[in-house]
Amino acid sequence: MIGVLLCLLLTADEPARTAPPTAEQLRFFETNVRPVLVEHCQKCHGSKKQWAGLRLDSREALLRGGDSGAAIVPGEPNKSLLIRAVRHEDENLKMPEDGKLSDRQIADLVRWVVMGAPFPDVQVANARSRDPNHWSFQPPKEQRVPS
Repeated sequence: MIGVLLCLLLTADEPARTAPPTAEQLRFFETNVRPVLVEHCQKCHGSKKQWAGLRLDSREALLRGGDSGAAIVPGEPNKSLLIRAVRHEDENLKMPEDGKLSDRQIADLVRWVVMGAPFPDVQVANARSRDPNHWSFQPPKEQRVPS
């Protein structure tokens, strides 16, 4: 009986973690978190370059993580490598390398992880899309043979 109650208590907040982000959470992300990630992180952990196999430009990439594991654990900043890195808690894991973020920026990242790391849906361009007007997709036209 106690085991069942404990299990229910531990999983009670799971729907909240997987619920779609609210407009307020997305606004917080866009104004306080994304600018920090873009300015201080994505030059080395973005779409063009991924040091240590880590990308920080989508929620899926943050959850998947890189060579050291998941970058974030939604709801648990103390278990999130991203937070440990920006706090400079670990001698071997200090990011960004060019200096520590401000206390406010770190607090905003912590707050973001605590709220479940809301991230807007990223629309990935379809690599198979094609321009229907490209010459190679046009039907051949009969041409006159030059004399």
